[in-house]
Amino acid sequence: MEYRDFYITFADDASQDFGGYYCEVYKKEDKNFEELLDWFTISEDERDAERYVKKYIDKVFYSL
Repeated sequence: MEYRDFYITFADDASQDFGGYYCEVYKKEDKNFEELLDWFTISEDERDAERYVKKYIDKVFYSL
């Protein structure tokens, strides 16, 4: 998913508490995914993963 200046990857979360998504954040121009900027998970209970990602990016990278 692309949002603002970033590309966010999604993978099924296979961690200890299975379910939801594991996400990684890269700069949009980093086409080879060489510099991981951040990562986070989205709970399986979250109904709108895209909205969650946008709010996360806004909070982490654009808040004052």
